[in-house]
Amino acid sequence: MKVKTGIVVFLAVFLLFSVNGFAAKPDDVLVSGIMYDETSSGSRAIVNGMIVKAGDKAGDAEIISIRPDGVVVRIGTVEREIGLNNPGEGSSSKPAQGKAKSGFWVGLKEWLSSFGRKRADTSAKMTSQEHYLKAMDLYQQAENSTYNKERVELYQSAVKYAQYSLDIELPDAGKAGQLRNIIEDSRAKGSRLSEKLNKGREMDRLFIEGRKYMEIARNLSSSEASLRSKKKDNYSLALQYFNQAYGMAEDGYDKRKIEDKITAVEAALEAME
Repeated sequence: MKVKTGIVVFLAVFLLFSVNGFAAKPDDVLVSGIMYDETSSGSRAIVNGMIVKAGDKAGDAEIISIRPDGVVVRIGTVEREIGLNNPGEGSSSKPAQGKAKSGFWVGLKEWLSSFGRKRADTSAKMTSQEHYLKAMDLYQQAENSTYNKERVELYQSAVKYAQYSLDIELPDAGKAGQLRNIIEDSRAKGSRLSEKLNKGREMDRLFIEGRKYMEIARNLSSSEASLRSKKKDNYSLALQYFNQAYGMAEDGYDKRKIEDKITAVEAALEAME
């Protein structure tokens, strides 16, 4: 009978401390990364190694909101803003109801919370796996796409998701190596394609300028000396722009298109001699 009474008393004390004493503290929460989106719904943060959004939980910590320089979390009755890379530091807090605990209770709390940490680690791995698969899919889409602008955007997204996965410290060395290769390769290819796109935009600009001056020259009369001189000057400007555009052209179609204009302008200038 005494044994049963002792067990009941122990359980009562255990439950009391589980409510007031065993919950994690804001000091245990670490915010190691923030991706802030002004729309709020798109904001993400890395809390205790997990990528979370508002409404998610990282272990015992409920994510209330994500701000540019911190994350507001609630643990039990405590609500506090945790600064980036500053465990437990923040601007707003509500009084905690936890009581001072003896070394025994601290040890028991740590033993119990280890199970929560294992669950959190499993959740982080799952999240990392999702980002890994997303990065692989985006990279493959970029490799298969035939549109340079789309490829650049896909490579950039692949880098982003690969980095998300690595930030959670995915333990699988093989997958981590794949993710690093995706980041390196996507950045290199994305950079080359961006340069090519910018070059193409400049070529288009030069071609349009050349066509503009060519059209002006065609519309000017050559009967008067003054107009004849302006006509020649505009053809010369058109030829200058077309030659610059041709020097930047890489695609065969673009080169042929510009060559036709150059030939037409040169013929017009020769006729005016």
